[in-house]
Amino acid sequence: MESTFNFISVILAIWGILEIILFFKVWKMTNDVEKLKNKFVDCNGKGEGETFVNMDIVSSVRTLYYLNKKEEAYELLNKYLYYEMTYFANFTIHKDENGKEYVFIDRVSYYIEELINNAYLKTLPLYKALDKDIPDNLAPFDYKEYLKFSKG
Repeated sequence: MESTFNFISVILAIWGILEIILFFKVWKMTNDVEKLKNKFVDCNGKGEGETFVNMDIVSSVRTLYYLNKKEEAYELLNKYLYYEMTYFANFTIHKDENGKEYVFIDRVSYYIEELINNAYLKTLPLYKALDKDIPDNLAPFDYKEYLKFSKG
């Protein structure tokens, strides 16, 4: 009888230790999920596009390039260019007296054509550094076609 009691005591002690280990592993995992959520979901109410528009694309691409992750750098650059060119679609579009379209972003007016050209000027040297071309669906970018597609 005593040997059975000892055996059950050892089993319960091992089970208790494993439960404590499991508790701390789950606790660590919830912290990891929190970090992932903060990384992939912008908690400031901004969308993915605004996150891309406000990033330092040159240093991000340079880092990936020197880490020998050229395809990831290329994908990041494509996303950045897309969001940079479509970011102003979130704002009301106005026309000036010459018919040129512009938007107000943070109380500053920007011509849509200039925004698109600036996006190309900023990213073209990065595409060349990666020895890649701008994807066909992004060059030339037709804003009116983009709006038609999104309306269905």
